[in-house]
Amino acid sequence: MAYWLFKSEPGTWSWHDQIGKGTKGEEWNGVRNHTAKLNMIAMKKGDLGFFYHSVDEKQIVGVVEVIAESHPDSTDSTGKWFCVDVAAKMEVPRPVTLAEIKADKRLADMALVKQSRLSVQAVTEKEWEIICTMAEVKKAPKSAVKKPTTKTATKAAAVKKPATKTAARTATKTIAKAPAKTAAKTTAKAPAKTAAKTAAKAPAKTVAKTAAKAPVKTAAKTAAKAPAKTAAKATAKPAAAKKPATKTGAKPAVAAKKPAARTASKSKK
Repeated sequence: MAYWLFKSEPGTWSWHDQIGKGTKGEEWNGVRNHTAKLNMIAMKKGDLGFFYHSVDEKQIVGVVEVIAESHPDSTDSTGKWFCVDVAAKMEVPRPVTLAEIKADKRLADMALVKQSRLSVQAVTEKEWEIICTMAEVKKAPKSAVKKPTTKTATKAAAVKKPATKTAARTATKTIAKAPAKTAAKTTAKAPAKTAAKTAAKAPAKTVAKTAAKAPVKTAAKTAAKAPAKTAAKATAKPAAAKKPATKTGAKPAVAAKKPAARTASKSKK
């Protein structure tokens, strides 16, 4: 919410005229200053402003509320100027004069002091609180328009918070506990199952394979290899028997010839 100050000549539009319009309010028309126009364009529904009597009085006499945002000024035929609608909110218990505002060093930078001729001015929150205190306003007026929005936003935020905490707790439990359980189950159950399967199934398969396949292979090898070895031995033995015969027959022939040679040589002599 923003704060403003609206200046008006009492003879043209007074605080009493504003009160007479009640809650329906009235458009703040007739402004022909570009800075003032831009200030009204920036206003939002629910913003508050001081009602200031200019000319001879030069004092803040009441508080108004913006009830309609900027729209074309009904008194302008060119369509260049805009205004807002305001309604009287409260009359201040004690009017605050321009002289008092200028005398307070805390308000030295206030637009009312530096730009006294500007008809629609911005007011800071700090300046608003100081002047409300000077005007003996026990409780500074606040906008009735924006309060429900603030409460709704607060309630919505309050509803969402538990969901956020629940999600955080769930994530924490999942990260902390799930791996531990998985590891425990893997360590405890997997080896037991593997050992059980190995002890129960592997020996049975080995025995079955040994009983079924080994005798067949042995019989086949015996039938195939034994006859071949026997035939080979039978063929090799006769050859070994002939060799001695060859050696026996050769030696007598050599022995018979040698005596003949020696005899012949003796006869020549």
